[in-house]
Amino acid sequence: MLMIQVAGWNIRGLNQTPKQFEVRSLISSQKLKLIALLETKVQERHAAEVAHNVMPFWSWDFNYDSCGGGRI
Repeated sequence: MLMIQVAGWNIRGLNQTPKQFEVRSLISSQKLKLIALLETKVQERHAAEVAHNVMPFWSWDFNYDSCGGGRI
């Protein structure tokens, strides 16, 4: 049986480096393959930088096209 580790996190303050490290640590410690980060409060102009800081080699999807304030 194939087990895929998935998580969702309603996380505010992802603009802050310590919070980015916390997410990265969770991903690594739980060996996550997919995580949904909600209510991050990350502005579109900072999204690529935050994504790179958290997990630089992962694929990221953003919803800035469908949500005026946008979220990761």
